Amino acid sequence: LAKAAQGPDAASLAADGFAHAARLGLVEAGEHGRFALTHVDVMRRYLAARFPQAGPSRTAREVADALVGADFPILPERVADLLLRSEPIAFARAAVSADEARAIAGEARAIVGDVETAWRARRSGEPVPVLLLPRVHRHAEERPDRRRDLERRRGHLVGTRGHPRRERG
Repeated sequence: LAKAAQGPDAASLAADGFAHAARLGLVEAGEHGRFALTHVDVMRRYLAARFPQAGPSRTAREVADALVGADFPILPERVADLLLRSEPIAFARAAVSADEARAIAGEARAIVGDVETAWRARRSGEPVPVLLLPRVHRHAEERPDRRRDLERRRGHLVGTRGHPRRERG
């Protein structure tokens, strides 16, 4: 009864959303961008249901920053990278191939699957699969090349495209 009062489960809604997006036949109709964006939207709604601080109206950087402190089970940069890949499609109507649209859709599904697996494991008290735990942060201090890569990715998230920030005088 309590579960019914809470409404449908976020994972069920995401599965239904992904299935609906696949049934629309957008790739076959040449609507590659809409296909990719529909999957990204389903992922964003799922993440917002599981992690309210990652609301669907936030930018890629805001989502990544919000998820860092949220005990998020996968690298927040993975989500931000996908959101950054989809922004030109959404806001600049950038052309996207069928293969790229399928890759974006597949990554959105994979992120939801990985987060849901870890989320359920944490709720049940089971150990979280090792492949889902963030590893880059742990090794960033040990290896300078990883630290530089992590800093470069963070710079990319703020729109500097991997270039170091310059102090303004």
